[in-house]
Amino acid sequence: MPDSLHIFFISPFFPLKGGIARFSTSLRNALLRRGPSVDAYSFIRLYPRLFTGMKSPFEPGADRQQDPDILALIDLLNPLTWIGTAFRIRRSRSGVVVGAYWTGLLAPLYIVVRKFSGRPFVLLMHNYSSHEPWLNASWLRRMMIRSADGVVTLSRHVAGQVAGAHPDKKVIALFHPVYESAEALCSPDQARRRIGLGGGGPVLLFFGYVRRYKGLDILFEAIPDLLLRHPGLQLVVAGQFYESLQRYRDLAIRLGIDRNVNFFPGFASRQETALYFSAADAVVLPYRMASQSGVVQEAYGFQRPVVVTAAGGLGEAVEHGRTGWIVDRPGSAALAEGILDFLDTADREKVTSSIASYCREHSWDRLASAVDGFLQEEILA
Repeated sequence: MPDSLHIFFISPFFPLKGGIARFSTSLRNALLRRGPSVDAYSFIRLYPRLFTGMKSPFEPGADRQQDPDILALIDLLNPLTWIGTAFRIRRSRSGVVVGAYWTGLLAPLYIVVRKFSGRPFVLLMHNYSSHEPWLNASWLRRMMIRSADGVVTLSRHVAGQVAGAHPDKKVIALFHPVYESAEALCSPDQARRRIGLGGGGPVLLFFGYVRRYKGLDILFEAIPDLLLRHPGLQLVVAGQFYESLQRYRDLAIRLGIDRNVNFFPGFASRQETALYFSAADAVVLPYRMASQSGVVQEAYGFQRPVVVTAAGGLGEAVEHGRTGWIVDRPGSAALAEGILDFLDTADREKVTSSIASYCREHSWDRLASAVDGFLQEEILA
């Protein structure tokens, strides 16, 4: 076993925006606290701007000057940068390469890095398959996993998918830690006033990128049933739309819920995020499919319970009746039942206590320790 583990970590990192960048930045910091040295290799470009609606790839309000210890080397559209990164690793010290994976677009990059770097390679697999079906090139994914020396997953669901397709591959199922908010919570009443919510009814939050697989339309269809019992209920929809915003505005009007739905389109700053979560009684994830979600961990960091569907590994991060509610049947009627069960029966003090306990058990330092152990004991031993 090596005395000092060295990791070459390939991923988006802050100030690039999105859940993967935030996750990898937090994990890198936790690994550095634990002891391994980490060379962080980020991206010059991930997608054509056409894919992102011509929106900036950077966090709102963030200093775009990259941390000097994070090297932006990789253009996903330029294979020469893949080869250059691989040979940079090859010329460096010994160690293990860890590559964050969440979309099939990354498979060619990681095949090249494994082939030319000459270093053991481990996938940090957020998803097994892309949420957008057109990005799923299964034969490329198979080649990528076969070339890897091991796989780290963030849910038992994804670990089972990997093990089912590659039974001889070393794989470990870990967890997505809780994000601790750097922004102070304010009272629900203060937050609601600041974002312009009126009335005294419960507030639900849908947060994050809006894509079809996340099921915002299912949540909209559940709202009329909720209003029969809670006529003052408000839904906050905060996130960047990758579908037509007008489509959802029209759906709200058609369902007669437009006065109860509040749209805050666009990528939320940290300050705005704190307001949205502070205002909410619960965060709803009505996903059609999922591996896991950083939104659950974001909610826990703000001491807010969640209502989730039993999609993929989404429910693994929820202790039903304690940190949130799991809806185990598809459809808007079942979702409405689950939300009403939460609103009408939850003991808020016990829920807050359960979330605090979950946060202690699912820290970044615990994840870093588990990743460190897997790399040293299973990959480099």
